[in-house]
Amino acid sequence: QLTRVHELMEENRHEQALKRLQKIRPTETRKYEQALVQQTYGYLYAAREEYGLAIEAFEKCLALSVLPPTARKNTLYNLAQLQLASGDVTRAIVTLEQWFKLETQATPQAHALAGTAYAQVKRYAEAIKHLQQAIAAGSEAPETWYRQLLAVYYDAARYKAAARLLEQMTQQFPQRKAYWLQLSSVYRRLQDDAKSMAVLELAYQQGLLTSERELTELVHYYLYMDMPYQAGKRLDKALQEGAVSSTSQHWRLLSDTWLHAKETQYAISAMQRATELAQDAKSNLRLAQLAFQAEDWSLVIHAVDQAFQIGGLPDPGQARLLKGMAHYHRGDYQAARAVFEQALSDNSVQAEARKWRVYMALG
Repeated sequence: QLTRVHELMEENRHEQALKRLQKIRPTETRKYEQALVQQTYGYLYAAREEYGLAIEAFEKCLALSVLPPTARKNTLYNLAQLQLASGDVTRAIVTLEQWFKLETQATPQAHALAGTAYAQVKRYAEAIKHLQQAIAAGSEAPETWYRQLLAVYYDAARYKAAARLLEQMTQQFPQRKAYWLQLSSVYRRLQDDAKSMAVLELAYQQGLLTSERELTELVHYYLYMDMPYQAGKRLDKALQEGAVSSTSQHWRLLSDTWLHAKETQYAISAMQRATELAQDAKSNLRLAQLAFQAEDWSLVIHAVDQAFQIGGLPDPGQARLLKGMAHYHRGDYQAARAVFEQALSDNSVQAEARKWRVYMALG
């Protein structure tokens, strides 16, 4: 009769199987038959996704203590899975611990199941032990096992272990951008900025860093590590390819980056793009200052004129001084004197303008 019930279950005829099973009523003295019936109820209810009834049936089966060792192990394992699925983690752990006492050759899947259960109740040492065994024993451990172990390491604040695992994960799953970013973040938490930067660079070289935020963060990290030339190369490429939006703010950042790398001409070119996009006096004044450093006197004069034309200069006196000095270095002394005369009316640069006027008169 039980064989026929199992045949119906294999055919997914669960309703007929249940009706036939309900007709089987072994006597109280025949405990082994009672255990088999309860075990079958467990399998049937589990197949019908009636987990509460399945758990109850398996527990009744095990309580009779008459199953042979192999059958008892299988029933315990199935019960543990159902208890976990229903959210009863504490009882699932008790059941699994009973199962491990009987099973001398636990599968990687069983260790992963136990590790997941222990993690849920914050028993991190046991969780780590079982998940490590699951990954080590499996020839091709599923990615989810690595993620579960990584989550346990984070929860247990074991960041060095997390870094070692993430190193392994980036080798196992090299196209998973998240693992590279997490590894860089863990190194940063461990105050190993050199490794953190190296990981980001490896991810960049593989084409994994694609979003504007990721690329600008890479640039800022290079600047933080005092590597402005690399920062400039990365940002310039991203802007040229459209990976980073062509905004005045980003071009100003590129200009500052090139200036920090002592690449003044590159800084000027980037600042020119910024002024084209922003059309504000402050940007033009900044361009004039950069051009002055490069001794590009014509550009200084043009940038200052543009700034005044736009209006709203926060420091017009400083702008006039720059323009006056640019005229002077070009040899256009009459224009320089005229600009310095204008600058005399600005208290903030009056003393400096007077010095230039005297200097030119002596000259």
